[in-house]
Amino acid sequence: METINDEAIFTVFPLTDNVDLNDCFDVKTIKEKIFNTIFKKVNENIVIEKMESPLAAHTTINYQVADTLLGEIMLASTNKGICYAGFTNGNPNASLQDLQSRFSKAIFIKKAAVFQQEALARFNRPQEENLPLHLHLQGTEFQISIWRKLLKIPYGGLTTYAQLGGNTKIARAVGGAVGDNPICYLIPCHRVVRSNGRFYGYFWGNEQKKRLLAMEANALKHTNEYSKKRV
Repeated sequence: METINDEAIFTVFPLTDNVDLNDCFDVKTIKEKIFNTIFKKVNENIVIEKMESPLAAHTTINYQVADTLLGEIMLASTNKGICYAGFTNGNPNASLQDLQSRFSKAIFIKKAAVFQQEALARFNRPQEENLPLHLHLQGTEFQISIWRKLLKIPYGGLTTYAQLGGNTKIARAVGGAVGDNPICYLIPCHRVVRSNGRFYGYFWGNEQKKRLLAMEANALKHTNEYSKKRV
């Protein structure tokens, strides 16, 4: 696990005026989140199957564009699970092109499917982390091992690339695997930051990452305040 140099290294995330963070990302909070985040146990309700090889020609991928609590999503699935989920950022055609480039030999049908409904339930109820989810992932053994570790980061938690990989020497490789994650939010790569508390290079945009982290921090804050009132 990497050594982190206290105040000198932790800085406030670069934020924009249109994101309401309610002081969620002050220096003290960032330190507490990274140091106090405890990885969860493996979620048995999440089933992951690795594609043994790139999808064969004529394999069908069903896809849809859906509005969710977190924004508009391009969602795609095979007959074994979700293979792609991406924020459209207002440009579903670009998302479809990204999907097609990842599975160049597949046949694409605009159609809702059962596994997509599972995923949409999670997008619309992000704090309910035990909902079922089936994933059909194309990636190397190393990539999928990192994506599995991402699934252990709890809602509202933060970790670093070195902590995720367990070794500073492979932090760059871990960062590459995190960046190649094909499933936005449900495999929570947005919860990984650099050792100095900053981030950039989020595939679906840094502004999107800021909004997701802010949403989770605010939700936890309100939950904790409600719990204190109930005591």
